[in-house]
Amino acid sequence: MIMIICMLLMLFIFYGTMYFGGKRKGNILFGVTLWQAAFEMEEVVKIQKRFQKERNVWLLFYLVLLGLTCMIPRDSLLFSSHMVWMAAMVANSMFPFGRANKALKAWKREQNWKDMDQSRKVYVDLTAASQKNIIFFFKCSLSGIA
Repeated sequence: MIMIICMLLMLFIFYGTMYFGGKRKGNILFGVTLWQAAFEMEEVVKIQKRFQKERNVWLLFYLVLLGLTCMIPRDSLLFSSHMVWMAAMVANSMFPFGRANKALKAWKREQNWKDMDQSRKVYVDLTAASQKNIIFFFKCSLSGIA
């Protein structure tokens, strides 16, 4: 019974992660930066709807699979099946997000968005900062030993 409660909590976490991962954060949707007017465009809305549908299908699939794994009579097999269920859910949780990310990037390329594949590089010299941290590390280590 405790395992089932834990697995249902995992489903809740799975849904929450997928729900908030698919929300717009400023000008970013699915890890892709878009301009303001793009969020109302038909293709972007279609990608969002497809992501929501995939999220709900995966949630239903894992809920049914959890019910099926709870019917196993032996405790050792039940525990093993729950661990496999949990690993599969964690591993598959980002596939819909990845598909939405790829679709948005492809749509953005079709729209001829400039600087799509270019990134600005900034080089910073951190040697002085690392020397300060080493002294701080040794002070903390010595205080922990004493």
